[in-house]
Amino acid sequence: MKTSELLDVTRQLATLVRLGFPLAEGLKRADGPQWLGQLAKDLEQGDDLPQALARRPRLFSPAYRGLVEAAMASSQPAQELDRLSQWLERVEQVRCKTQAALAYPTLLLGAVTVLGAVLLLSVFPSTIVPLAQAAKMTTLANLASSRLLLLALLAIVWAGARWLLAPPVARIRRLSDQVLWARTLATLLAAGKPLPESLTMAAEVAGPELGETFRSLGEQAGQGTELARMLAGQRLHPLLVGAAQHKAEGDKLPLALFDCADLMEAELEHLHKRELALAEPRLLAGAGVVVLLVLLLAWLPVVFAGSDRWF
Repeated sequence: MKTSELLDVTRQLATLVRLGFPLAEGLKRADGPQWLGQLAKDLEQGDDLPQALARRPRLFSPAYRGLVEAAMASSQPAQELDRLSQWLERVEQVRCKTQAALAYPTLLLGAVTVLGAVLLLSVFPSTIVPLAQAAKMTTLANLASSRLLLLALLAIVWAGARWLLAPPVARIRRLSDQVLWARTLATLLAAGKPLPESLTMAAEVAGPELGETFRSLGEQAGQGTELARMLAGQRLHPLLVGAAQHKAEGDKLPLALFDCADLMEAELEHLHKRELALAEPRLLAGAGVVVLLVLLLAWLPVVFAGSDRWF
């Protein structure tokens, strides 16, 4: 499900609750995806909203279901649903910014790969082979005409370009996951969810690398381990560790985590700009190496024409 659809429905739910309008009737009349009507039918048959959402775990994440459950159980459900819509909006913003930031390096990687393919599979054989044959450099001619070798060289070009991009992409994704996790955890705690349950639910918004780490935090919290001690043993952002150490009591922790998420989100934007500024020259340098290699191999038959070199 698109986050934008879920955001629109959440805002509609908040409006219906605020006006005191029956949810089932309101959802039936609302314009939206097909599952919205099915949700209304479940409500008409006696389910409450959290139960109706729980019937569709593939559509609604554990964090979303937990926040809706906390909202409907609170004394101000409309306000809590508004908080939920704000959380969805900020999560979508971070994800969109991260995807946009990673799209440009991916485009550059594709451009370098295409350039390498054109040079190695088209220009290289059509240029090098005739020159090498004319210069009686049979080994070089055979190598240049070998499709398997050229494909292997192309794979090396692609792997090298990806290797240049791997560190900045990993840094962006890691920081993005921590921003999403901190904001989700803060929202769950502010809604009144217990810490172990909140940690487990918040782990769902992170990627594979940090997701397992965050899920293990939920298990440790269930065994009574303090949050500050758990975070200190992980390679997480210092702001998160500091928030857990100094604001670990009462209502201060959610507020501190919200502040951390805001600061890390600003840092994420700077990281996007810095890494993108560095990605382009790295890939252009890689493309230059490929072009230089082709020019060098084209130059060899001219220099060593008529000689008894093995190549």
